[in-house]
Amino acid sequence: MRYGELLYPDGTLNGMTAVCGQIKQGGKDYRYDGVGAPKTAWQADQYILKGEGEEVYTPRFTFHGFRYVEVTGIDARHLALEGLRLNSDVASAGSFACSNNRFNRIQQMVLWTELSNLFSVESDCPHREKFGYGGDIVAASEMAMFNFDMARFYAKSVQDLAEAVRPNGGFTETAPFVGIADEGLGEKSGPIGWGTAHPLLQWQLHQYYGDTRLLEENYELTRGWIALLRSRARDHILDNGISDHESLVPKPRALTGTAFYYLNVKLFSQIARTLGKTADADEAAALAGQIKAAFNQRFLQPGTGRYDTATQACQAFALYLGLVPPEETDRALGVLVRDIVEGHQGHLTTGIFGTKFMLQALTSLNRADVACQVANQPTFPGWGHMLEKGATTLWEHWEFSDNTFSHNHPMFGSVSEWFYKALAGINPAPDAVGFDRIVIQPHPVGDLSWVKASYESVHGRIVSEWSREPGKFKLRVRVPVGTTATVFLPAEDDAQLGEGGKPLDRVAGVQLLRREKGQAVLAVSSGEYEFTSSRR
Repeated sequence: MRYGELLYPDGTLNGMTAVCGQIKQGGKDYRYDGVGAPKTAWQADQYILKGEGEEVYTPRFTFHGFRYVEVTGIDARHLALEGLRLNSDVASAGSFACSNNRFNRIQQMVLWTELSNLFSVESDCPHREKFGYGGDIVAASEMAMFNFDMARFYAKSVQDLAEAVRPNGGFTETAPFVGIADEGLGEKSGPIGWGTAHPLLQWQLHQYYGDTRLLEENYELTRGWIALLRSRARDHILDNGISDHESLVPKPRALTGTAFYYLNVKLFSQIARTLGKTADADEAAALAGQIKAAFNQRFLQPGTGRYDTATQACQAFALYLGLVPPEETDRALGVLVRDIVEGHQGHLTTGIFGTKFMLQALTSLNRADVACQVANQPTFPGWGHMLEKGATTLWEHWEFSDNTFSHNHPMFGSVSEWFYKALAGINPAPDAVGFDRIVIQPHPVGDLSWVKASYESVHGRIVSEWSREPGKFKLRVRVPVGTTATVFLPAEDDAQLGEGGKPLDRVAGVQLLRREKGQAVLAVSSGEYEFTSSRR
């Protein structure tokens, strides 16, 4: 039995994208004499029949990632196959659906991809490697947390990284460590974008699930990691890393390395302040300010908003991580939007980090319409292109591959995070602990007429469901007991606001804070509400 993701035009199995370790010389011979590396390291099982009545075989010591199985050596009339779907036992935590069927299909593709890569570690792919890469987590962790209860799983990932820490304080590219250290920081530590998984997961587990214990237990390791980064940076510029992995354009390594350095220092400052270590927090905050100044001095072309080569990734890293000076923000955003809309006809060029950062940066700067245009493309490159080519799980690379790149990688799953955060508008507040403070800010963009989403937080279910028709917008919200929410209700300046058929000023638990940029901003206590905004 051989396993693969594709078929050749003649209907035979193409297992090349699922070959272990990219050990391949082609051909269909899967026999292996057990000496040295196989010529082609197929995913394959060989079973020798006893020849005595009915026989049942189930692999006991391995699992396979595949879409097709090729069976040879037995008459098909005497064979029955049953596939057993496997993954770590993570409970479903979220739901998302909308009026755009392409988005619904993308969401299902993301879910299948994530589940088939959860086996003790969040793997890059379930066939040829099965490794727990830190960079993949950085790109996809919030996607995973919105869709599944990842509290214990990701706490284990933090522990894996902690146990594999190198003598110089660096975190490994994969955890558990398997010896890979591409573009690393010395002593077999991994590159900065991959090591970022350690402090980032700690902070996200605190923000989403209220886990403070991990911050305490890993504090000295986090401090050591920051010290390593600081020792490798020259004048606060860190030219390190794999950069925006799987980018379609040249990658700006020094820019992304320095941006990740800034992110790590900011995370450490937040962690230290949460634990009451004020001196460390203040020192890290001051260092972050110095990194930001050096970043802009090195990469910003003043007065233009352009960063380095001004690719989508360059602009997205700077905007998403808060590195752009206020006076340059509009120009930097304009450079990004023009590159997307005019330079690439509404398509992206970003890799695994730039894609996540770009979708979120556009949304936070009131250009969710452009993010929607990117996500909704049916043509290359994009998620719609994958669907058009028959994908059921996310590809490793934007371009179709029949020989090299895996067809089951969660790295580009950040679009699902964007569905929840932008289209449905469910977000933890920046200062949330265990999602106790919520921001609900839906973005009715594109041709969407309705969105329904929920998230099962540690306090209970959060719901954001909206629909729109000419002149009227409806938003149903559920805020769990023990939490509060800031709700952004789309509303023109002259729109009438209501809840449950009553004027807003007569509704208990709701306070209109202000109107801004076509939205009414509400402070909302726990409960269930149905808000409306309608033109007078």
